[in-house]
Amino acid sequence: MRREKAIGDAGEAAAVVFLEAQGFRIVDTNVRFGAKISDKENRLRGELDIVAWEDNALCFVEVKTRTTTPENADESPAEAVSKSKQAQIVRLALAYAAQGGLLSEDGAVPLRFDVVAVRRVWKRGREDFSCELIRSAFYPPEGD
Repeated sequence: MRREKAIGDAGEAAAVVFLEAQGFRIVDTNVRFGAKISDKENRLRGELDIVAWEDNALCFVEVKTRTTTPENADESPAEAVSKSKQAQIVRLALAYAAQGGLLSEDGAVPLRFDVVAVRRVWKRGREDFSCELIRSAFYPPEGD
């Protein structure tokens, strides 16, 4: 397993524990789609890190993990969630919600897009993670 993948997986596991402690109910992790989009040969690409309920909102949570160093201590891992990544998450989230029947006109469920910024640090020779939740970190582009 690549080192970056192992760090990312550990960060996602820390984010799940953190979110559960905040009262989120986790329903899915690492959701990938393989279905075709309508008649096109394109496929939904990418992954939803965490899908969870908080109150009545279905939250799609992107997790970004960074190892903290003196050079990047002032940077939030959340800054790595680019506009193109946000658009990808929105596409995947809408497909997920549609598959679950959550987008009906008469009772659509509120969808929210959150980010958990995970900082990985070493303390006394031990790996430690700190998490920051950014609720409503971004919104679907106009017209979606």
